[in-house]
Parts: sequence; C-alpha cells; structure tokens
Amino acid sequence: MPTIVFRVGWMHFYNGLDGDPIIGGGDFIRQNGFGGEIFNFRPFRGYMYGYVQPSGKGDYNKRKVRIERLGVSRDGDSIEGVTVVWVARKPNVGGTYVVGWYDDATVFREWHEPPQGSSRTYNNEPLGYYAKAKQENCVLLPVEERTFQILRGKGRMGQANVWYPDAEFEQRFMKYIKPR
Repeated sequence: MPTIVFRVGWMHFYNGLDGDPIIGGGDFIRQNGFGGEIFNFRPFRGYMYGYVQPSGKGDYNKRKVRIERLGVSRDGDSIEGVTVVWVARKPNVGGTYVVGWYDDATVFREWHEPPQGSSRTYNNEPLGYYAKAKQENCVLLPVEERTFQILRGKGRMGQANVWYPDAEFEQRFMKYIKPR
C-alpha cells in the first residue's frame, strides 16, 4: 500500500475552529486565520475528507498532488488504497509529528469541492479535499499520543507540504500504528 505524508497546521480535533485554533501551517493561515485542513477529521456520511495545500503558485485550489509518484499514470485522476499520514509542527516544542492518518484512502490529483450538505465552509469559502477515506479507517491521535516525529533533511521530509516517503519510513510508521 503506497504512503503519502501531508503536512498541515496543528489542531487538537480538526473539526472546525470553535475552541480549537489552528497553529502554524503557513502563509495562508497566517493571513486568513484558517486553512482547508480545519475539517480533516469531521466525519460526513461515513467518510473523512482531508485537505493539504500542495506546492505551487497561484490559486490554492488549482494546485495538484503528484499522484504519479504513487504509481498512477500522469493522466490518472486518483489512486485508491493509500495510507495518508497527517503531520504538523508541534507548538512550543518544535519538530513535526504525526497527528493522525487515513488508511485505505483515495488520493486525488486535483482539489475537489466539498460534498453537498457537509458544511465544509468557512467565511463563505468552500473547503474541499484531496483525500477521502471511510471514517472507520481514520485515526486522529490525542495530543498526548502524538509522539512519532518526522525526521527532516536530505532524503527525508523537506519544506513541501506533500512528501512521498521511502520504504524505510513506511516500515517505521507501520510498526508505530500496528498496535492501535
């Protein structure tokens, strides 16, 4: 099963901003006070819908995830059976840590509008998604259990919000989540 790592802003619940501010996460969040990931662990009709801001310039919702790096042809729209690992920079501590994951997810090349009726809007802006998984395949770790640190640097996660990890990371991560 291929694995992809998405870096987002830090939150406790990722179920909206009521009592759960988003910390870090980049320029868009600093300028606007929210990001598309604020609903990444809000279930809707048995699914979770996750947002990451891919690298690029221009309109945030026109950027693409390079799913061909997961084994899809360049003209493919999506790939199923992916483990999506959500990571964020831990406030007051530093370092990037796993906050949760979607197992057996579908990852989309392009941004998708939020599902109708899902209330995935903020300031009248629709907050779409790049990943989707069944609710029972999604895990959001409690803050005190966010202990798996993502190493940074050459051959590891860099500055981009999307990382395509190697087999070594995948093995370490699978060992970490296996007892859960």
